[in-house]
Amino acid sequence: MNETPNYEARLYLNGFPKAGTHLLAMLCHACFAPLEGVQDEAHPAFAAGWSGTYTKHSFSSERVPLEWTTYQISRLRHGTYLKAHAGWSKELAEFLRLTGTAHVFVYRDLRDVAVSQTFHILNDGNAFKHSDKERYRALGGFDEILSAVIMGLDDEYRGLVARWEEYAPWLDDDDTLALRFEDLRYDPAPCCEQILSYAYARAPQIYGVERDFVVGSIQQYVDAMVEMATHRESSPTFRKGESGGWVEHFKSRHHYQFDQTGGQRWLRKLGYTEQDDVEARPKIRVKDLPIL
Repeated sequence: MNETPNYEARLYLNGFPKAGTHLLAMLCHACFAPLEGVQDEAHPAFAAGWSGTYTKHSFSSERVPLEWTTYQISRLRHGTYLKAHAGWSKELAEFLRLTGTAHVFVYRDLRDVAVSQTFHILNDGNAFKHSDKERYRALGGFDEILSAVIMGLDDEYRGLVARWEEYAPWLDDDDTLALRFEDLRYDPAPCCEQILSYAYARAPQIYGVERDFVVGSIQQYVDAMVEMATHRESSPTFRKGESGGWVEHFKSRHHYQFDQTGGQRWLRKLGYTEQDDVEARPKIRVKDLPIL
């Protein structure tokens, strides 16, 4: 019996830790259902609703076996999504391509990421899990912890830029849609249009067909996603969700440490400079999307 093709999207929602993965998932939740994953308490990266590539809540540099990640992704049904903090690998990129999975990757100004991670370490809430928090806290107060986030503690907990560079190749992957947190946060409608257009073009590809959509056919879904963006406080790790907060927390030593670890180079490459405002920053898109 011939099976009727199912063109509903299957989404893998990925982000660098503290760059807005939960916001991305909230937007998509208006149109898609979360996958109920298989929980493994011994390995938090292999948890319900998540399929990351790192141990210890994705803040370490130790990778889990690729099979754990791909097994979860393989369980994605049409119309569902899975969240992740997944570093790039050739094998994972190929797996996502071959399975027709829509891979959306969110990134953010690395200085805001550093500040957000520092607050994450200092927060005692159950949703703010972070292995070895006390190792950071033992260094002192906020300023000392922020320095450790930027510079790293050791080979297990490396510095911000070193960790980012394991995710950065997704920006050059032709089958990945990369979006800025700042765009999702302050101008979500165009991002939602891109997500839907991209996602619903990916699913038919596994059947060897192409589908285009017009704005009118998805506008109601875009509107629903934008409405979800107004409820960002419901995110389990929501604090402020603002951009540019690093200005209030970076001291001279933090600027120096950030520069010494290659941070400025990445700010220029990603279009974040101290002179830019959010509206003026150039957009980085890794592929041409179907015309809406």
